[in-house]
Amino acid sequence: MRAATCGGEDATPETVEAVLRKFGKEVAEQGTETIGKKIEALALKYGDDGLRAVQRVGPRALQLV
Repeated sequence: MRAATCGGEDATPETVEAVLRKFGKEVAEQGTETIGKKIEALALKYGDDGLRAVQRVGPRALQLV
């Protein structure tokens, strides 16, 4: 089962990479594996909207949602 798709492909790894590049310090505090799991759970629940929120707001979006 894939978390969310963007153009038919799994979008979660791309989201994790984008968040890491943009919010590196915040991600480093929580750990990339932990953030990845949280993003995947968010994507399963909210789909592309959840992924976009994380890309725009960063790891704080995981707490806000």
